[in-house]
Amino acid sequence: MPATAELSYVLEIAGILLIVSAIQSLFGVGILLFGTPLLLLLGYPFQQVLWIVLPVSLAISIVQIIRGWKDIQWEIIIRLCLYTLPFTVLGTLYITLNPLIPHLQFWIALYLLLFTIGFYFNAFPKLIEKAMHRRSVYLTVCGILHGLTNLGGSLLSSFVIAKIPDKNKARSTIAVGYGLLVIVQLTTLLVHEGSWAGEPINLLFIPMALLVFFVADNRLFSRFSNPQFKQYFGPILLIISLMLMVRSLL
Repeated sequence: MPATAELSYVLEIAGILLIVSAIQSLFGVGILLFGTPLLLLLGYPFQQVLWIVLPVSLAISIVQIIRGWKDIQWEIIIRLCLYTLPFTVLGTLYITLNPLIPHLQFWIALYLLLFTIGFYFNAFPKLIEKAMHRRSVYLTVCGILHGLTNLGGSLLSSFVIAKIPDKNKARSTIAVGYGLLVIVQLTTLLVHEGSWAGEPINLLFIPMALLVFFVADNRLFSRFSNPQFKQYFGPILLIISLMLMVRSLL
């Protein structure tokens, strides 16, 4: 990669990761859920996006798990392992073998938009409640979507937030689930590719993202009340989904 192109690449990725790392410090998700559509908006191929965001997301999830170990709700994690992770493997394998899914950005944007309006703005209360009640089906869909789009975190985080009103327990449980999803994805990609297939410089984004995480965690998370934890998450998802929808139609 030429020096000018490499500098542009570093600045673009660093700018995105600064934003989404701060979001992940607050909600337990962010680097995959928001970083993926933002990088797609900038024109990066989906496969390249995976190699950028997965290692950084895993590093922050590990820190969150260590710091919030006592708050993890293991019943939800067990269900995640049973229903979500196997289908994440299948979804990741499919997108790896078939990277050129027609209109992928549009379908990702539409999914995010409908889900955000339905869950966070209570547009389809009966449908959402029915989906949440069927846990095995819900978590299976979460795994398939995450493998195919890298955005199953919206389903995972929404499920946890709906079940756990306490922000500390919710964030810690989401971090474990997210970390497991990333481990499964990275392992699947490494097995398929046979080695690391991302830019070597991607690993240098990890310490920067961790620094942002610690600053945001110490300065912002403590100021959030439990209702605000859910209240602010929805509008952020809505903005990202609308941006991606516009980008996909251009």
